[in-house]
Amino acid sequence: GGLPDALYYVPQNNKVYCANEGGHSVTVIDGAADSVLVTVTIGDVPVAFCHNPLQNRVYTANSSDSSISVLRDSMSGIEESPKPQAPSYKLLPTVMRQLPVGAEAFDAMGRRVLSPKSGVYFVREAQSIRKVTVQR
Repeated sequence: GGLPDALYYVPQNNKVYCANEGGHSVTVIDGAADSVLVTVTIGDVPVAFCHNPLQNRVYTANSSDSSISVLRDSMSGIEESPKPQAPSYKLLPTVMRQLPVGAEAFDAMGRRVLSPKSGVYFVREAQSIRKVTVQR
């Protein structure tokens, strides 16, 4: 691919992943055969990798569009996860003076907060969780 930038080796399946900044893609190389298996188009400007060995997933950070791509190593080959991803720069907190009745507040560590002061919290209401900024 164009402008190879980062390499990542996964010993469990003997594959090398190469981030191609210019091609907005990841090339997957078979370590045993020393050959290209597939090149998968992903988000803009992939620059870094992380591997989840339990689910056999490789995560790619895409710097230009502030997204993360998930590559699944399945029986049919390497493919990008079909799940939609929201860019991180659009996730803004809701500003409020007090919490809604029946809502629970949690800090960034996931600890429940009984009387939230001014600050940023995660609020659980019914079946949803949202990020809020409390201003008192």
